[in-house]
Amino acid sequence: MKNYRATVDKRVIEAWDAKVAAFERKYGRPRRVLVAALVVGVCWLLYAPSAFALVAMFALVCVLIALQGHSQLSLLCPNCNRPPGGYLARGSGADEEVCVHCYYWLREPPWSRPKQDA
Repeated sequence: MKNYRATVDKRVIEAWDAKVAAFERKYGRPRRVLVAALVVGVCWLLYAPSAFALVAMFALVCVLIALQGHSQLSLLCPNCNRPPGGYLARGSGADEEVCVHCYYWLREPPWSRPKQDA
């Protein structure tokens, strides 16, 4: 997509930041706990393989995939009220910068950010 066609609207950017922050407050900690449980489970599988551990790891992966899909469907563009990356987009909905439906920036465009000195 050609990002130069996208519209910069501060209200849309602020509304998107608020939606992403609310989503992270609600699902950020459970997602981190599930990932930590998955790492512990993989270590458990390597140390003492068992059918229970394998089923538990499969269930954790399914829950993480469902949470990823939930982020795509619940984080909607503040301007057009559709998923910014489309319904079949990869990755988290919170990572989108531009809505592909209405061409509004959801984050500050790279050229409008102040330069950071290293």
